[in-house]
Amino acid sequence: MLTFYEYLLVFLAQVAEWLGASFVKKLNKELDKHEEKRKSERK
Repeated sequence: MLTFYEYLLVFLAQVAEWLGASFVKKLNKELDKHEEKRKSERK
């Protein structure tokens, strides 16, 4: 059986992973927006 602290660590790792993934998605969206702007400016 997991101790309370082990459980907490696993939970925090999951949360950190989820936050990281959503942060990366947001970042990629922003980068795409900037790419689109640059492309339209070049035309």
